[in-house]
Amino acid sequence: MTSRLLAVLTALFVAWTATAATAEEWTVSSEENFPPYCFTEDGKRVGLDVEIIEAVLGHLGVTARHVAVPRNRLVLALDQEETDLAFPFVGTAERFSKYLMVGPFRTGETVFMVRADSPMTFASLEDFRGRSVGTVSGFAYTPEFDAADFIIKEPAHDNLINLSKLVGGRSDAVIGDLRTLLFLVGKAGFAAKVKVLPRVLSVVPRYVAFPRARADHAARFTQALTELQRDGSIDAILTRWRTF
Repeated sequence: MTSRLLAVLTALFVAWTATAATAEEWTVSSEENFPPYCFTEDGKRVGLDVEIIEAVLGHLGVTARHVAVPRNRLVLALDQEETDLAFPFVGTAERFSKYLMVGPFRTGETVFMVRADSPMTFASLEDFRGRSVGTVSGFAYTPEFDAADFIIKEPAHDNLINLSKLVGGRSDAVIGDLRTLLFLVGKAGFAAKVKVLPRVLSVVPRYVAFPRARADHAARFTQALTELQRDGSIDAILTRWRTF
């Protein structure tokens, strides 16, 4: 090997080492099983929201270190500043006070699902008085539903447990995101056993939450998200996932 070639290779190695050493990595926490938005498939974090977050971070030149946790642990990671960001979250007054909420980066429709043979209808929340409704621990739905103490709310670890209880006759309804519920009933083979009540409870903007100590991260993420929303990149991701 000539001395000149050796010098070139050495310079390239030094440059690569410096780049690797300074590569920025953020800890990115998300709910462990919230398809089609964030879930694990073949050992990799995938989903609509995961793609959006990775697109924004890629725009910043940041690598994501994904951490999948239960919903209550997701909130704890923010409170204890164990993560750089967490998603997805519904925007509430409490959350806007406690965290730096960036977005919305998409919206979701909150609906009620019941058994296929159920006579239940949904004109108002009063229709669920005394009824058992499956919820996910740590979720905020709407202020009216969250405050409705006349509804028997049965929290579970995730939506699939709620759907299994519904199909098994152990609850009267499930509240949740339309795309998520349809995705799960299709995977579980429940499609013929359940139905979505026609009225949408709410159209919900979804946010990324940052601990207040990560103000610089939040500001950079906000700028990159805005740029990708303006150039159509986020819409392109949403369109690819519109089949669910």
